[in-house]
Amino acid sequence: MSTSVTQPAQAKRQIETTARHETPLGIFLRRFRKNKLAIVGAFILTTMIVLAVFAPLIAPYDPLYQDLERVLESESTAHPMGTDDLGRDVLSRIIYGAQLSLLAAIYAVGVAFLIGVPVGLFSGYYRGFWDEWVVMRIVDAMQAFPFLILALALAATLGAGFGNAMIAIGIGFSPAFIRIVRAQVMTVANQEYIQAARAVGVRDLRILLRHILPNSMAPLLVQTTLAMASAILAEAGLSFLGLGAQPPRPSWGQMLSGAQGYISLAPWLAYWPGIAIFFAVLGFNLVGDGVREALDPKLRH
Repeated sequence: MSTSVTQPAQAKRQIETTARHETPLGIFLRRFRKNKLAIVGAFILTTMIVLAVFAPLIAPYDPLYQDLERVLESESTAHPMGTDDLGRDVLSRIIYGAQLSLLAAIYAVGVAFLIGVPVGLFSGYYRGFWDEWVVMRIVDAMQAFPFLILALALAATLGAGFGNAMIAIGIGFSPAFIRIVRAQVMTVANQEYIQAARAVGVRDLRILLRHILPNSMAPLLVQTTLAMASAILAEAGLSFLGLGAQPPRPSWGQMLSGAQGYISLAPWLAYWPGIAIFFAVLGFNLVGDGVREALDPKLRH
């Protein structure tokens, strides 16, 4: 009887000891792995990254090579996803298009991060007239417009091109980052350890960078992951309208735009890039949900 009672008690103490010594990263990874949909999303993103990085080795053809003898050829052994109106291999263009979509996610969210985080930090920390009547009124005005309309207007103003489209999308994302960082700063700034740091004369910039920003990263990571999915979708939309990546650079949105005139004759020109966009956005959304659940203390159980 004593042995049967002692063994569960020892196992419980061992689990508690392991939990106490587990790092925050280890706790996050353990919780993330429990989410099966998040693992599916991570697998999709890993596949996309591998295709983008090793595109020259994986793609069977040069995405710009035109074989005019195989124009609008349906799926075959030589061309598993068919060819387009210029005889270019659709599979190769899909693989190389993954590079552009990943760059779109990184660049656009990077612009939003560089704008939103500093503005949100200083606005939420110092408050006052600058916060209430300048920053928040500009944010409200920007969020009054639908995101895609705002990005479209900014891209049209800056001019067609991939770089300008990423700047436009990043500016369109920045109000969400400003609001999230501002809300976190207003919460963390009232904590006792922040007040203690002020009392001993720690400079405001050091408080913001060493204490407040690290404790505001959890919601920022979730927003960053979800914004990457929206960035891919927005880039495809702007490229579809001719304001994103310009020909002959392979882009999923541009491929959809070029498929409009052949939708009944060659439907594969539309559904393959559409499927690629769908899985890319799905992967980022699933990972974003997994990160949110792993970091949210209310959902830890």
